[in-house]
Amino acid sequence: MKDKIIEYIKSNFFNLSTIPSIKEIEFIEKTIDEYHQKQECFDEDLVIYESLLLLIPPLVDYVKALDLLNKVSSTKTLILKATIQYENMGLINDDVIIELKKEITSNISNIEKSVIGYLLSLSDTIVKEKKGFLINSIKCNPKNVNSFIELGNFYIKQNNIKEGINYLEEGLKNVEWIIKQDTPVNIVEYDFFIKETLIGNYMSIELYEYWKDLIKIEKNRC
Repeated sequence: MKDKIIEYIKSNFFNLSTIPSIKEIEFIEKTIDEYHQKQECFDEDLVIYESLLLLIPPLVDYVKALDLLNKVSSTKTLILKATIQYENMGLINDDVIIELKKEITSNISNIEKSVIGYLLSLSDTIVKEKKGFLINSIKCNPKNVNSFIELGNFYIKQNNIKEGINYLEEGLKNVEWIIKQDTPVNIVEYDFFIKETLIGNYMSIELYEYWKDLIKIEKNRC
């Protein structure tokens, strides 16, 4: 049953051409809920798929997605919780920050450590710690576009323009795919979500051009 649900999701929500209807999303959401009720436990893979489905416009139900992610304790669900909180509220709750700081020291992959370091840098207002999180994030994954850009922007705000430009340019070199304007991106898959939202390997053309223009402006200041 689980395999059939995942197969259906991949067939209907791994595309770049159409925007799924609310009925389609609600149908698979109901199917996953029924599966969990029968199993009397929550499956990590299906919880992640369903939470990502809940983020697709026009539904976009952050509250329900967060509630669902709280059902399973794992590195992936923690990363998604932190991301949703930040995108929805502009901050990450203190309890989730504590979990992230514990998780980054555990036996997880370098990609996950890099993503968590980036998330912690967004929540930390202490300059020294913010810089440290970003540097460690880049060490763990030298292709983390977002960490390069965040660190570059950090240096520019500190008036270290040349260093900032270097990090911005290095970050943009690692962009693998520039998403054109008005291209529906409805791929409900964890790794894609991470690359698009947290690592920045997939970037909208608007954001890419914004950073290119900023580099030009800052070079003229040097």
